[in-house]
Amino acid sequence: MRRNRLILALSACAAALPAGAGPRAVSESLVDCAALVTIPVRAQPAHAAARPGAGVPAVAQSFLRGAVASAAAEGHAAPSDHIAALFERKAALWDGYGMGFTVTEDFRAWMVFCRGLADRQGIDPGR
Repeated sequence: MRRNRLILALSACAAALPAGAGPRAVSESLVDCAALVTIPVRAQPAHAAARPGAGVPAVAQSFLRGAVASAAAEGHAAPSDHIAALFERKAALWDGYGMGFTVTEDFRAWMVFCRGLADRQGIDPGR
């Protein structure tokens, strides 16, 4: 069962890549995770604004901090700027799937992938 979930998560990653894109940078996967967990905030900004602390979840901030560190290790000259621009593109991409995407098997597979990625990168998504 656990192996099937891993296969689904990896398949979701592959499906999100353009054909022939080659291997992904860790920073890009971390940005995908940050964009995915913030779909509800972007889908309902008025609701998020009415709730203190609901702007960008701590888990997204953790993924973004990890992405900046990974981008620096990957050799990006301005890792913070690179990640900020990449986040904007990824958020637009994932928002295109709509809020309903958050209740799909694909989204769940991504969350399994993101939890595993956080573990492998030493990222505590709760902080």
